[in-house]
Amino acid sequence: MYIHTPARDINYCPKWVHRGNGAANLSNHGYILAFVASRRILSYYPSYMAITANAKKAHRASLKKHVFNVRRKRVLTDTVKTVKKLMVTDTKAANVSLAEAYKAIDKAAKTGVIKKNTADRKKSRLALAIARAAK
Repeated sequence: MYIHTPARDINYCPKWVHRGNGAANLSNHGYILAFVASRRILSYYPSYMAITANAKKAHRASLKKHVFNVRRKRVLTDTVKTVKKLMVTDTKAANVSLAEAYKAIDKAAKTGVIKKNTADRKKSRLALAIARAAK
């Protein structure tokens, strides 16, 4: 019995997302490549997954939405990081950037990138951390 593993079979490629540079073996595969934002993430989706035209269109739409979600999440993490960095040095500047962080958190919650309770928890913890740093 032959077991298909990545080490034994060069044509084997899992359905889940690969991270890294896997472009070397893509010429022999029927895969759709999705380059996501500025990250070096390759997503392999077998071409036989979407059979109908509607499924193919939904898959294309999901790839586009994924790019927007990644971008929204990156803005969220960047603004929270800037608030945390400013908290150590200047609490007044941290209060100013807290409004931007709230805006990014609320937008991420509105679009479904994070859940509402997660957004509320992030905002609460940021405000508490700034209050503690101000003392």
